[in-house]
Amino acid sequence: MKSLRVLMILVVCTFSLVVCSKKTEKKTEPDFEEPPQIVVSKENKNLVFSYIDKDGNFKDTQNIDDIPEESRKQVIVFDLSIPPQKRQSHKIVYIADLSATDSSGRYRYTIASRYDFESALREGIVPTTSANDVASENKGIIIYTTSWCGVCAQLRKYLELRKVKYTERDIEKDESAREEMIGKLRKKGLKGSGVPVIDIDGDIIVGFNKELLDSKIR
Repeated sequence: MKSLRVLMILVVCTFSLVVCSKKTEKKTEPDFEEPPQIVVSKENKNLVFSYIDKDGNFKDTQNIDDIPEESRKQVIVFDLSIPPQKRQSHKIVYIADLSATDSSGRYRYTIASRYDFESALREGIVPTTSANDVASENKGIIIYTTSWCGVCAQLRKYLELRKVKYTERDIEKDESAREEMIGKLRKKGLKGSGVPVIDIDGDIIVGFNKELLDSKIR
């Protein structure tokens, strides 16, 4: 009888341990691997440029001045300062417009799917780079943020959970981003420099309003 009681106690304890371990398991959120942002400028010596010459051949250089004017609209950029495993070269390519710089002396670029880019090349189409876009798959969504902004962090998480592609511009790290954001606000008759500010194909949302945001991205 005593042995039976001991056995029952062991069974109950074992069951309790299993239940506790299940309760303490934490659900992990899916990882969202965003393409690393780069700085395309003459001062950045870590860049390699690949362009198409007038004969349709690819040429490589580390000097922007070596690239003919007629070949500067769509130039593939490699940033050697980014570790190979983070470049995601098997999935994406950076395509810069080196024909003109912005107010900070940097060149605009877009991030394109490598598959789409190579398919376009096979069809004889060179992807174009919009002067206002950083990522071609972002569907025109740009968010202006700062690193310390808690509401900005909530916005990022919400967009990622909804798997919405977007471009993020930190107005403290990039003065041109701040000027760009303020300029867009002024055009809409809005004032202030608070974040987040969301630009969806020209529609400006100040702050994080889920209902309004959902109505714009559906």
